[in-house]
Amino acid sequence: MTTDTEKSSQTSGSFDVEVKGSIGNFHGKIKTGSNKNGETYVNTLYPPEDIGDVISVKATAQKTDAWKVAKFEAKSGDRDYVSLGCTQIWLDSDFQATSYSV
Repeated sequence: MTTDTEKSSQTSGSFDVEVKGSIGNFHGKIKTGSNKNGETYVNTLYPPEDIGDVISVKATAQKTDAWKVAKFEAKSGDRDYVSLGCTQIWLDSDFQATSYSV
């Protein structure tokens, strides 16, 4: 995930994610730490079993410390990264009525 370069894009929040794969799904939580604008942050999650090729990711903000995402990629196992969704999205539970799915 890459944080946008716009002022105040950074966050210290955490987000629930659901990763849909070609042979299974995985639920987890991504944490951004104290990222900065324009910074790429890598979260490594370990599903209990192979989920196959990544098809989609659903991200849900847990608090109102908004995060503007410029790039969101995911991979499963030794497969290549897949770029997901549109760019320049805000994740924020204060004005995010539903989860963002890509």
